Amino acid sequence: MRTIYTEVMKRLQTEVPALSGIELDSGQLKLIEKEETLPVTLPYALIDISIPECSDITDKTQSCNGIVGVTLVFESFDMGKTSSNRPDADRDLALTPFDVISDVYKALQGYESVRFNTLSRISQGKVENEFFFVYKINFACEFEDLTALLHL
Repeated sequence: MRTIYTEVMKRLQTEVPALSGIELDSGQLKLIEKEETLPVTLPYALIDISIPECSDITDKTQSCNGIVGVTLVFESFDMGKTSSNRPDADRDLALTPFDVISDVYKALQGYESVRFNTLSRISQGKVENEFFFVYKINFACEFEDLTALLHL
């Protein structure tokens, strides 16, 4: 999982310069619920990796279906700034988070490495949050986990 995280992080750093930072998701958004300050500059990407399904290839190697989640955190929209009644320039500026979302999709859809097969978007959508505009994109990938084989 370390390798997948590192390669996805580097890909986003290179391909999506609008992101102020990229970090492993360790519950940073939950800090806000405790009335603490989010320790990042926005927009920011949080990456999580899960492996919902594995099957044995040998007793020490497994074929894994993984999910790479990219949670994008933006300042919340000001009420009315995206309205059809606003001047085009104001509305375009307010909608820039959607440009970053598109750039993340473009950077990761079809991306692969020697460590994992092609990333393929399986879902995306807004995540409810009281303080920020949060949007998550999930990508599926397959890989062989050789960890047990390499750590004899």
